[in-house]
Amino acid sequence: MGPVGFLGVPVAGKTLGIVGMGKIGAGVARRSRGFSMKILYHNRRRIPPSEEAGLGASYRDLDALLAESDFVVLCVPLTPETRGLISTERLGRMKRTAVLVNIARGEVVDEEAVAAALAEGRLFGAGLDVFEKEPRIHPDLLSAPSAVLLPHLGSATGETREAMGRLATENLLAVLDGRSRRAPSIEADPLPSEDVHGVDRPGLGEGDVDHADDRCDHAHRAAEFVGDRPGLEHLAQRVGEDVGLQPDGHLDHRFTGGLDPHLPVRSPSATVRVPTDAE
Repeated sequence: MGPVGFLGVPVAGKTLGIVGMGKIGAGVARRSRGFSMKILYHNRRRIPPSEEAGLGASYRDLDALLAESDFVVLCVPLTPETRGLISTERLGRMKRTAVLVNIARGEVVDEEAVAAALAEGRLFGAGLDVFEKEPRIHPDLLSAPSAVLLPHLGSATGETREAMGRLATENLLAVLDGRSRRAPSIEADPLPSEDVHGVDRPGLGEGDVDHADDRCDHAHRAAEFVGDRPGLEHLAQRVGEDVGLQPDGHLDHRFTGGLDPHLPVRSPSATVRVPTDAE
């Protein structure tokens, strides 16, 4: 191909625009400092000056961020306000040499508009791991140049999945015990002992992930709580999104990091409301 074949764009020293400066957005900002990137962000509420300084991030309105950034990373939740956020009009505000990365929700981006911008050379590249109508992907996006398409697999390591499973069962026990739930951390360390607010999370540090028999013991304890405590239906609504409860009362192995998917976590007489994907 010669010296001009398969050329990409460098990351080091470029301008990164983060749309949505929550825990994930802040995690992206921290990682980008290793590449000496200039960090811009847009958020529905501006973060405190001390946090801006800590991240080395400068606030911009959305249109200004799109115009200035070499890389735009979407980290927003899906809401009526963010649905279709990246439209043909907003893509037109981006540099022709820019790269759009969507790690938020598929409906935040107009896939057809992104595919057209790539095909017409109005956008250099796009990296997407979520899609508008999953599992279907817009056919124009599949054939678009400089589009990198992946499943939503940021947690796809054994250590992370094990930590997720343990955190889910610990949260179930915590709520049923009247204690506060522990939030996952988005620090640079993949399994930190503290979350971003400095709340100690003993037992979740790197190298301290329980073995399968210990995790099964957690789930058996959860089963005892579920079978014996009144008010289960109300409590289950509060933790259902964190624990992979199937309608038959078994743990969904996708949420439990290797727990036996047939391990029951409630008594047959208990009624648990399982939130749907739409919720």
